[in-house]
Amino acid sequence: YALNNRTRVGRIDRWRKKLLDLSLRNRLLNVRDIKQIIGIACPNIGLLEDKMATYQNLSLGSLDTLLGEKEKQDRTLLQTVRIEDELKTLLEKELLQCRLWTQLSESELEKRLKGLYRQSKTNVEEGGVNSLFLGIGLLEWTPLGSNPIPCKAPILLVPVKLQRKSMAEGIRIIRLDEDTAINMTLLERLRSEHSLNIPGLDPLPTDDYGVDTK
Repeated sequence: YALNNRTRVGRIDRWRKKLLDLSLRNRLLNVRDIKQIIGIACPNIGLLEDKMATYQNLSLGSLDTLLGEKEKQDRTLLQTVRIEDELKTLLEKELLQCRLWTQLSESELEKRLKGLYRQSKTNVEEGGVNSLFLGIGLLEWTPLGSNPIPCKAPILLVPVKLQRKSMAEGIRIIRLDEDTAINMTLLERLRSEHSLNIPGLDPLPTDDYGVDTK
């Protein structure tokens, strides 16, 4: 029975992998600046994961409403890989108060939030499946090919929903009562294309609050 059970589990695992979309059209492998994506400026992903693990609701606003005129004029501060110390400290203080910020303008943020809210609500009502996740951490990786272009993929996926109780309060990000998951599509692409197997992720390592991101 043990042998048959392992064989069955192996078959199910192979079938699951065949169902994965491993093309670069998949946003789980190639995050792009499109209307279904909202990039978040977060210098401390460990703190963000702890906030989500303890079910603390987070607000999301445009950095244009947070930064002063000097910082607004120097937009290159936000375009580099390295977040300047001053901005990093500010964003971490905001995160401690359960406030997240994005580089999108207020109007673009509102447009994308509305679109995500409507689409995720439709998916739940019609298919019974949640399609909205907060991605924590990005891995930059390069696919094989004659003209490889670096891609970015989320590492952890936290199931969430969007909620707006009032216009004054704005939209808040609320964690669902479901487990945080590793991006299995990314792991399978790395395994199949680069022969890269990453141990210790099943189950995910934990700390006092949730997933250990260190």
